[in-house]
Amino acid sequence: MHAAAYAWGTTNNSYDDPDLDIIVVVDKLINTRHRMIVKGRLALAYLPLSKDLTLYSKKEFDELANDEMTLCHRITHEGRQIYAKA
Repeated sequence: MHAAAYAWGTTNNSYDDPDLDIIVVVDKLINTRHRMIVKGRLALAYLPLSKDLTLYSKKEFDELANDEMTLCHRITHEGRQIYAKA
């Protein structure tokens, strides 16, 4: 199973509400998207900052990454890959 996580955002104090946008990309969704996101949020609950977690299948992510108006595009070009599993 292929999985990857990307992050974009700021955690410095120069913004009133720093947050981190995390996108998780998997080959295919297992269970429901909501259930997978809940598990991910619980796993990240210890991080002392505001965070948004979004989950996409690889196909969804690849399609959205081509659209310059989406976070997937921005995260692909300006974010960091923080996890990868082949």
